[in-house]
Amino acid sequence: MSNINEFFNVEEISEESKTLEPVVHHPTIKENALDDYHSTRESMKITIDRGTEMIEDLMKVTKESESPRAYEVLSGYMKNLVEMNRSLIDLHKTVKEVTDEKSELKHEQSNFVFVGSTESLQQELEKNK
Repeated sequence: MSNINEFFNVEEISEESKTLEPVVHHPTIKENALDDYHSTRESMKITIDRGTEMIEDLMKVTKESESPRAYEVLSGYMKNLVEMNRSLIDLHKTVKEVTDEKSELKHEQSNFVFVGSTESLQQELEKNK
């Protein structure tokens, strides 16, 4: 093997350097939030889509039965579907708040207090001119 190493002008690899340490990825809060957002959003979208399909069936049953209770159930179901849509919008707002990088506040000091005599203050001002 040393002939090959000499031919390619490389050094032989020792057994110690052949072992590699496993790389462990620790997801950040932002990554976790995005994963949760995607799975929650998908679940909510499926629920909303199925709920919209069910409303059509409920409307048919309600019209055929002409029962006040059926109308009450239909209106409650429609209300829940509207709330689910609002929750989806709130989810967008929440994930934006969590994942946006917070701009660091700028701290500017405008009032300074000098502790010392007027003579030392004048000397400092003269140095800075």
